[in-house]
Amino acid sequence: MAMPVGAEPAAPTQPAEVPASLCLHIFVAGKVQNVHYRNYTKRQADVLGLVGWVRNLPDGRVEMKAEGPPEKVQALRQWCHKGSPASRVTAVLATPCPPEGFATFEVDRKAVASSSCPARV
Repeated sequence: MAMPVGAEPAAPTQPAEVPASLCLHIFVAGKVQNVHYRNYTKRQADVLGLVGWVRNLPDGRVEMKAEGPPEKVQALRQWCHKGSPASRVTAVLATPCPPEGFATFEVDRKAVASSSCPARV
């Protein structure tokens, strides 16, 4: 089909740019300590090929940072609602954060000061 005189071809549409890496700072509330939540989180992160860390907080929540391909990080965020078989998750709060370039996904077994904990979920 001929293009009308003076008409310009439509510009090719560009796919939306997807970030190469996404980092989420995630807080999980409920019965998530003493139920192997952190170990199951590490297993899931390893299966998804993510890097970052997970730790218990003094207030009973679990905190983590997860970094990797956006669809994989979102899959871990969704998984957090389920968690380990013995856990009972009541809330998950996830906020984007700058990627930090973690090398692996680790379970942090050190206690953290409650003053470093952001608002409760």
